[in-house]
Amino acid sequence: MTNGVAKLYDRLTAKERATALLAAVVRRDEVEKQRLLASAPLVPWRIAHHCGHVRAAWTLTALARHEHLAAVADYWFAMTFALCAESELPEQGDAAEAERKEKRDPDAERRTWKAIADVTLFKLKRERDAWRQACDKLGIPAEYENEFDGGSVAFAHTLSRLEENAPTGDELRSVLRELGGEDITSAAADLSSWLKMYEQLAAL
Repeated sequence: MTNGVAKLYDRLTAKERATALLAAVVRRDEVEKQRLLASAPLVPWRIAHHCGHVRAAWTLTALARHEHLAAVADYWFAMTFALCAESELPEQGDAAEAERKEKRDPDAERRTWKAIADVTLFKLKRERDAWRQACDKLGIPAEYENEFDGGSVAFAHTLSRLEENAPTGDELRSVLRELGGEDITSAAADLSSWLKMYEQLAAL
């Protein structure tokens, strides 16, 4: 904001402040963000005693669903390239394209994309295991996650089948070493993260 507008921080409505704050976040403008936060008036807020926990459960479940959807999308993206790796490159009629086609190793491409798909499957299963444990500890019904997409039978079936086909940690370690990826983390690490996040959200 300009200096002239900055003098009006205390006159912003709640909606105007929220809009300006989100814009500052997108711009990575930390100074503006802090000015908006510091100048915001405080208002009394009375809520039912369970609201913090319900809000925390809703937020965490939405995040979990987002992670699971992203993992499924990543898996099918990788598998699509793995299945298409052996197809011929389109004829372009130029020397550069011919050279690329000659140097292409379809089998290596297929193995790489299949490895990426396996890594994605393992991460999905690990995340799902951690989420189920978190739900059990926090008293969140596992079925609550279905509220975010109307209980899609197709998605639930897809998740179940993908988890069944996920590689074990031992099967995946050699793949990760070959790809230069990170070591495998356990579901316990994810579980700890979920529980800590819930505690922070419920306290807001």
